[in-house]
Amino acid sequence: MKARWDGTMGRRQAMVVLEKDGVVLSSNCGPGGSDAGTIIPHQDFLDGKYQSVILQVFGQDALDEMISAVTDMVSTQMLRVG
Repeated sequence: MKARWDGTMGRRQAMVVLEKDGVVLSSNCGPGGSDAGTIIPHQDFLDGKYQSVILQVFGQDALDEMISAVTDMVSTQMLRVG
């Protein structure tokens, strides 16, 4: 399962990383720029939070991959708990 995506939009560089605690979305304004980011809880991401931003930067195919990967991750975590 893919767990990291890198993309660019003009000079802005963006990254999405799937972690066990959430989806990390970060970006910077190019080489030498400061990083800014957020951690989105898995369920918030699946409910649509930041999906429009991800769609704009990475495209529909990558967004679909991310949704599938987060869904799988959440399902696996629930199986371990249950």
